[in-house]
Amino acid sequence: MTSHAASPSLRRRSRWRAFTLVTSLGAVVSGLLLPNGSFGPHVARADPTNASSAFTKTETIGRTILKADGTQTTQDTRSFTLNVDRTTGLRNLDGINVTWSGAHPSTNIYPDFNKDQGRFEQYPVVLLECRGVDTPAAGQTQVSPSTCWTDDADERSALEVGTDFPEWRLDRAAIAADGGERPSQFTGIPSVSSTCHVFDPTESQAAYGIPIDAADGTTYDGAVTIGCGTLAPEELQLGYPQGDPDNLTWGTTQADGTGSSVFRVWSKDTNATLGCSDSVPCSLVAVPIEGMSCDESMAPETDGTAPDAADISACETSTDSVDVYNSNPLAGSPAIDGELWWSPSNWNNRVVVPLTFNAALATCTNSANGTVYAYGSELMDQVAPQWSAEFCTDSSYTPFDAVSAPEPQAATQLASGQIEAALLTNPLPAGTASEPIVMAPVAITGWTIALDIDTADHKPVPTVKLDARLLAKLLTWSYYDDETGKGDPAIAGNPANITVDPEFVALNPGLYVVPPGLGNRVAATLLTLSTQSDVIYALTSYINADPEARAWLNGTPDPWGMTVNSNYKGMPLPVNIWPLLDSYIPFVADADGTSSPYTNDPSSCLFYAPTPYQQLVADPETRLTLITQNMLAHQPNSHFQCAGHDSLGIDPALGPGYEFMVGTITAADAARYGLAVAQLEAQSTASTTTQFTDSTGRTFVGPTDAGMQAAASTMTKDATSGAWTLDYSALRNSASGASAYPGTMVVSLAVPTSGLPSADAQAYSKILNYAAGNGQVPGTGNGELPPGYVPMTSANGLGAMAADTMQDATAVAAQLGASPSPSPSPSPSPSPSPLPSPSLSATASSSAASTTPPAGVGVAPVAPVRQTGSTPTTQTSPSPTSAPAPPATSTPNAVSSALSSPAPVVSLAAAVTPKSPVGRLGFLLPMLLLVSAGGGTLALIVETVAAKVAR
Repeated sequence: MTSHAASPSLRRRSRWRAFTLVTSLGAVVSGLLLPNGSFGPHVARADPTNASSAFTKTETIGRTILKADGTQTTQDTRSFTLNVDRTTGLRNLDGINVTWSGAHPSTNIYPDFNKDQGRFEQYPVVLLECRGVDTPAAGQTQVSPSTCWTDDADERSALEVGTDFPEWRLDRAAIAADGGERPSQFTGIPSVSSTCHVFDPTESQAAYGIPIDAADGTTYDGAVTIGCGTLAPEELQLGYPQGDPDNLTWGTTQADGTGSSVFRVWSKDTNATLGCSDSVPCSLVAVPIEGMSCDESMAPETDGTAPDAADISACETSTDSVDVYNSNPLAGSPAIDGELWWSPSNWNNRVVVPLTFNAALATCTNSANGTVYAYGSELMDQVAPQWSAEFCTDSSYTPFDAVSAPEPQAATQLASGQIEAALLTNPLPAGTASEPIVMAPVAITGWTIALDIDTADHKPVPTVKLDARLLAKLLTWSYYDDETGKGDPAIAGNPANITVDPEFVALNPGLYVVPPGLGNRVAATLLTLSTQSDVIYALTSYINADPEARAWLNGTPDPWGMTVNSNYKGMPLPVNIWPLLDSYIPFVADADGTSSPYTNDPSSCLFYAPTPYQQLVADPETRLTLITQNMLAHQPNSHFQCAGHDSLGIDPALGPGYEFMVGTITAADAARYGLAVAQLEAQSTASTTTQFTDSTGRTFVGPTDAGMQAAASTMTKDATSGAWTLDYSALRNSASGASAYPGTMVVSLAVPTSGLPSADAQAYSKILNYAAGNGQVPGTGNGELPPGYVPMTSANGLGAMAADTMQDATAVAAQLGASPSPSPSPSPSPSPSPLPSPSLSATASSSAASTTPPAGVGVAPVAPVRQTGSTPTTQTSPSPTSAPAPPATSTPNAVSSALSSPAPVVSLAAAVTPKSPVGRLGFLLPMLLLVSAGGGTLALIVETVAAKVAR
């Protein structure tokens, strides 16, 4: 029988599990929308590696209604074009840029378009990764909904209560495919009488389920046998914050019919159930939702029931009176939602894009040769696995593993003889090494500012322009964020966040403005590191060399009157660790007239253990890869939560069209994962004291190959330390500096030239020769140089660096105690001291005063002692040693306290999280009992979140 207790607009599906409605944030956002409802989830960027593998296809898609009298009505016809920038040479977690045009504009958008609630979006372009191809050859799989991955059972099933004839049973294409028979009331459900679920064929309800067919032949039916079936191992384990966001994307289409998304592909390393690899073909499948094509002409069921007017009306729904953002996602209609992507009239509109994966990085075949290690720079995280794979499969080499660690700590351990090699940009402090050490260049890359930013009409942007002063404002927390931070006296009178800063607006007109109090506090900070890093040293060197930024830090207001957070006034730069100096804690009035920190609710952890507000907002990460993860997931660093005030320190992403987040990551991560990046100011002839309305007189450069090559060509080698570094001040004033990217860095392999076992010395020498030669060939295969690195070749004008590395390789092999060779390039220009500061002595503001970590930050050496065997040995950690304290200064109390008072000891073992492998690589500190996060997972998020809550 059929019963309709509610109108089609109110009748809605029950869920497999409890569903939590969108919070009031959705309602807040919906009130800020433009009338045309335009937005966009991601921004597409140029493919840096393989333009020849681009894909484009145009299909005519539409929606038709077959009336009861046999006539046909066409509701909509469109010419849909899909573009994908690269389809070959793919590795696990690569980001590929997907754009489209000619699609139906989307409405009812859920803020996180990788979550299962996104299926209630109306007229999305659904992007899925599926095993198989559309026209399979012998032995290949035919792509189908059952071979497509969804992280959640709700994304591949439907349960309707209140009718026997939901939209998918009236699907014209489904009926035609089944010889004129409508789908059964319980399609794909093995049993309707099992105690595992509550389906009752005598009641008005219907259900549909699609199992997952795994690459190994296993069928996971957890989506269709509620409580009884099995889930694929990766289901419900990949979603943020447990791990990676689901790569199924509910893509949004703007009012003009265009849209874009960065889609992250998974190989079997992340998803073995899907099983994609160089030998198992997979595809990207785009399903543009046009609305269900309905059939009104069907005869009654054998029990006499038939669709009534309400069923037909529900199927033919073309729009719902809901906001662009779904403040109540259950109010929509399945006929135009993404949740029925698998129904034939939707599935038939699919565009299938074949994907080709690189062979997995090979398992070591010559492990009997032992392994040598280098500890240090995260800048090597993308290239090191490819080089290591080459060394593992060539018996003439000794296997080589690079272990990510804070460079200053790796340098300390190298100097004390506890490790054999380190990957560094900055040289070891003079006089600290027990043996002569060369700094041999192996990679040219850099740091960058990743973006998740939208325009005022809610479209994503490919880049923004940032000068050094804007970066200084973000780092010093000189914006007040919202009403909670507005009372901070250190930043009184300043703008709420960077989007309302006249300086940023002048350089980047037309971007989305984050209203104070909306909750997107992340627009007032820069996602950055809490640990020592050569990247932080380079970033702060860039800021320090800029006259406008340095004067502002010293206390000079910008042309609009904004001043530095007084806790950071006069701060000496550069530094290799960014101190958390703002100590403001807001207080609220209690009922008895007293006041308490943050809240008068005793159940809140902030009530008893208040943390400075700006530190909660910024919540720096321990690794650059964690920031990359957050940018990919559209989540700020901060995950602090406590009862009674659970959203104070966490800002969920506002969703496509309303995002603003910037973070410090590596150029190689940005290139691999398809993240938008900023252009940094390279030079300026503009006035430093007057207000400006555009970028006239200012030159901005992004982390392109050309930009990094231009910067690297200006570098010179220090004859004493052997390090190749960028002269930021000279770059701002040289003719070549206008096209040079200021975030460029050289990573060097620092190795002793005496004291190494002969076998290890020969192994490192071969590594250096390889790095200077075959290792500079661009590509994503074993032994090649991936995107985000500039080939260190004569053709690029960088032959001097390669020659230096080969010369150092000879010295390492000989082990005769050779010191760094003289510079093969012109002597560097002197670096000017920072601008005078009324609050700093000349000694305190010199570079020498800031090259060391704050006093009291020591390193507990936990690393392999130099050894001759194939397995590193460990030793008991001696007492931590403190770095030299900076000279006495007259800095403000907060700065003085942070830079001179004892700080907690940071050990290498505590500070380094294991680097997740790509393919076979473990990259673990050999002495730690850590398990590699297999399959290329970016970071151990759960562990990190737990650690943050604990502190």
